[in-house]
Amino acid sequence: MKNFLMGMFYKKLNGGRKQMKKEIIITKTIANCIDCDNHEVQADPDHYDWFCFDDVKVVCKAMNNKTITCACRPHRTRHECDIPNWCPLN
Repeated sequence: MKNFLMGMFYKKLNGGRKQMKKEIIITKTIANCIDCDNHEVQADPDHYDWFCFDDVKVVCKAMNNKTITCACRPHRTRHECDIPNWCPLN
């Protein structure tokens, strides 16, 4: 009901003309590769060591799956994923 009333209000306010479109600009600050949309966390187990069976690696999809960090513990990915020099967003 609220959306319907707001639509009627805009039509009366604008004299029946089309509503103006609003443009919203969102700025995203990337301080770590984990913040970037191009990262992907993949499994990277060590088959010879049972303790490291849940290790992961972080790759960059923008650079054709180039490895950012490997043999990383899952709870340490943010700490170990600093932005590399070859990052395409730098």
